[in-house]
Amino acid sequence: MKKLIKFTVILGVMACTFGSLLAQNTVSKTGSSTGTVVTPITLTWEQPLAFGQIVPSNTDGTACIGVTGLSVPSSDKINETPVCVNCTALSTSEPNAYGGNKFPGPAVFEVTGQKNWHFAITLPANTVVCHLIDLNPGGAPDLLVSSFTAVVGSPGVVGTHGTLSVGIGIMDFAVGGTLTVPANATPGRYQGAFSVSVNYD
Repeated sequence: MKKLIKFTVILGVMACTFGSLLAQNTVSKTGSSTGTVVTPITLTWEQPLAFGQIVPSNTDGTACIGVTGLSVPSSDKINETPVCVNCTALSTSEPNAYGGNKFPGPAVFEVTGQKNWHFAITLPANTVVCHLIDLNPGGAPDLLVSSFTAVVGSPGVVGTHGTLSVGIGIMDFAVGGTLTVPANATPGRYQGAFSVSVNYD
């Protein structure tokens, strides 16, 4: 009976000692949290995609505003006569709904955002329709715009990626495309709209 009592007492002492060792082994460490607020990316439309005055032929044709070889300096307008197949492009200016006269040339957009950050451009994936808005005779076929391409910065780099490397975080890009010119197209002024978007890359 005495042995049993002693054994019980020894176990109790060992349990207390082990619990004390566990309590002494708890450690803590301070961590940190961080976050960076960046300038929101914005897009400003500067100039419309204008194909100018086109003389059709008796065969379906196209008028293309290309961007290869173009530079897009900030705040400057770009004039570029379209290359025509089965039609004739006039190098004169035309009045448009955006105010004043406009020579043919690509659309121009300005991107602003975080200095030296990269951005990506999304161009229209589908064909854009230009409706006759002047004489508006019934049954006049629409003109279609497709094959959108972009050129970024000066010197111009063809593609859909750029860097906000100008000033406090600015870069301009231009967008060209191809206009269908149906055979014997109805004379008048045609107008459509297309959308582009940008995001940080």
